[in-house]
Amino acid sequence: MASAKKTLNPLTDTPTSKTEITKPFMLAYMRQVASEEDKAWFKKIVADVNNHKEYINKLNGQPYTDIDVPKVRKFFTDRFYPQLNAKKEKNKSFIDSILDL
Repeated sequence: MASAKKTLNPLTDTPTSKTEITKPFMLAYMRQVASEEDKAWFKKIVADVNNHKEYINKLNGQPYTDIDVPKVRKFFTDRFYPQLNAKKEKNKSFIDSILDL
């Protein structure tokens, strides 16, 4: 049986990957941690039609519109967790990694 991933608490937990930044986490962060300026910024991002996506309800097959989670997550991590947006270089040799230090 599959179990749902536990939502992190923004007051006590720090996400270590972008996949841990879920809709419930972003909402809790906005309610518990964010300043009024941050809340206004987030409302603007979520209200932007360019950050919406149409989905299909799996139970009844009806379409509905919700936020485009990857897009909104990208904006959220850019602002609050920029270290998670660092691109990891693939196929980098050990020597190249040392030379980058």
